Amino acid sequence: MHKNARDIAGMIFGKLTALHRLKNRSGKTAWLFACECGVKKQINSANVVSGKTSSCGCIKKGLQLTKIPEYSVWHSMVYRCTNIKSHAWDRYGGRGICVCDGWLEFSNFMKDMGFRPSAKHQLDRINNNGGYSKGNCRWALPKENVRNRSDSKYWFVDGVRYESMRQAARANNVAHSTIKTWCNNKINNCYSEGKYK
Repeated sequence: MHKNARDIAGMIFGKLTALHRLKNRSGKTAWLFACECGVKKQINSANVVSGKTSSCGCIKKGLQLTKIPEYSVWHSMVYRCTNIKSHAWDRYGGRGICVCDGWLEFSNFMKDMGFRPSAKHQLDRINNNGGYSKGNCRWALPKENVRNRSDSKYWFVDGVRYESMRQAARANNVAHSTIKTWCNNKINNCYSEGKYK
C-alpha cells in the first residue's frame, strides 16, 4: 500500500464495507467493497469515503432483495420458526427451533452465509436440534441435507458407524437393501439408531 493511502479495511460507508485494497485503476485507489445486499464490487475509494457512492448500485438501480433466491430461503426460515400459522411450525418453531437475533435481519444473514454456492444448495442446520445461527448452519446439497433430518439414522455394521445406508453398502460392497436386511435380521452385528433424539 502506498504510504499516503488511507487504510479503510473494515470501515463501513453507507451500505458498503471495505474489504481490501486492489491495484490502482486509472491512477485512482480502488478497494473491494461488500454491499449489504450481498454484492462485492471494486469501487474508487475516494467516491466511497466522500459519500458520493454509498452502495454497489443497488439503491440507484432499485434492486429489490426480495428477488434474490437467498431472500426466499431467509424468509422461509424466519416464517417457519416464528409464525404459528406456518404449515411447518410443528417441526420448527413448535419444537423449539429458533432463529438467532442477528439473523432476524436479512443483511446479517447474508453477511454470515453469503450467496449459495449453486442453485442446488439448501440451508442446512448441522445439529438438527439446534437453531439457525452462523455456527450451526451451512449451504448443503440435497443429499447432504436429507442425511441430516431429524429422522436420519446412523448405520452400524460390525461396530463401524456409517452416515447412511448407502455409505454402509458401498463400504461393504453390497446393495443398500442388503444393509437393511442385515439390520432386520441382526446379521453382521448390523443395526441402526437415530442421529437426533
